[in-house]
Amino acid sequence: MAQLIVYFSRRGENYVSGSIRTLAVGNTEAVAQRLQALTGADLFRLEPVHPYSDNYNQCIDQAQADQRRDARPPLKACPESLAGYDTIYLGYPNYWGTMPMCVFTFLEAFDFTGKTILPFCTHEGSGLGHSVADIRRLCPGAKVGEGLAIHGSAVCREERALAAWIKGGKETMDGNTLLEHSLFPIGEENTAYAPYFDGVSYLNMLSLDQVVIGNVTFSSGCRNHWHIHQASQGGGQILLVTAGRGYYQEWGGPPRQLHPGDVVNIPPNVKHWHGAAPDSPFQHLAIEVPGQDTATQWLEPVDPEKYSKLK
Repeated sequence: MAQLIVYFSRRGENYVSGSIRTLAVGNTEAVAQRLQALTGADLFRLEPVHPYSDNYNQCIDQAQADQRRDARPPLKACPESLAGYDTIYLGYPNYWGTMPMCVFTFLEAFDFTGKTILPFCTHEGSGLGHSVADIRRLCPGAKVGEGLAIHGSAVCREERALAAWIKGGKETMDGNTLLEHSLFPIGEENTAYAPYFDGVSYLNMLSLDQVVIGNVTFSSGCRNHWHIHQASQGGGQILLVTAGRGYYQEWGGPPRQLHPGDVVNIPPNVKHWHGAAPDSPFQHLAIEVPGQDTATQWLEPVDPEKYSKLK
């Protein structure tokens, strides 16, 4: 069976590395072209009947309005049939935490039962957002594989990560897979907590007796939402960084960059977040400190604009 790359990409003004630049080829289109060169897959570009504005600020306003209306913008064309394809590479930029709504239009136009969908997303710090969860919701009969988030300003340098993703490996880190750096098994995709993460993460519970310990792996650009480990006595959490590069931040304080060997003592009842750097996967052990009346309160996502400025 054949493979097909379906993507939406936008040329014109784009947000790149903290400034607005005019691109002759959109970032997602550039990734799709590299993907075709590596796989030999057929290529199909999604084009809305009413294109987004070339002006960046107007475009994001239009995209947000579409999302708030749960719109399904009509497309100029769709593939005639997907019957001859067993694998669909689906590419898109991250618009307000997920796919542009015209990609929703495409997904709802076909039955993907029995097919494999492999999402890839370009972004400037927001990772995959909740797009993979949205794809699974829209295509319940499909096998939705691990998504790949590529920083738009680094598209030309991501050939190795793209090749590793095609082969089914975990996301690369300085030319090596995160799996090679992991002291413990990565585990399965962390779908249970996906509503509280922006991006794709993995969770392997190492201990549920005496002290609860989980091995948490974040794909590049993935981070959890602001949250609080509540307790009336004791409680809190300890992070032991084992691989990659990430950040920890308490409400009102500066972000702290984290590297393997770092230890983070998170007090109870303190609002905070932690996760990967925009351009690197990240892994830590999360140790739950025993306490009384313990619970986790999940709050709002990290501001994507502030996150995108982290190095």
